[in-house]
Amino acid sequence: MDNHVDKLMNYIRFWQANGESQKTSARVKTRLNQMTMDGKFTGGVAPFGYKLIKSGEINKKGK
Repeated sequence: MDNHVDKLMNYIRFWQANGESQKTSARVKTRLNQMTMDGKFTGGVAPFGYKLIKSGEINKKGK
């Protein structure tokens, strides 16, 4: 009987973790879209043909 209870508990934990992952994904996508609409740099390498210029804003990492 313990084996069945353990399987059920694991299923519930994985289901809950999956839900949290989806919520986090939605928050990140929303914020990246907001940054893009505001004309902010969202990170990574600048696209071909573009230059990065200093805007005076500093992120959490001090860059």
